Amino acid sequence: MTINYPNFVDKQNIYLNGSASFRYFLKIPFINYIKDKFLVVILKNPSVANSAVCDRTIYKVCFVAYKYKYKGVIILNLFPYK
Repeated sequence: MTINYPNFVDKQNIYLNGSASFRYFLKIPFINYIKDKFLVVILKNPSVANSAVCDRTIYKVCFVAYKYKYKGVIILNLFPYK
């Protein structure tokens, strides 16, 4: 299921390393942040999320990172293929 990124995500600067069929990592910066650190999360394999749309897992991870005032989230994948 795809959803929109939360309002605090800097959508113009989301960086996707991969393509439509695989994803190594997804870097999601936030607009308003205090810490100068990214939260790194390792997931099993990519979802449908990309630089335009989000999914439930990434949506929840973004809220946790924002709550603890991180600069953004980097999602790493153990297996890059969808």
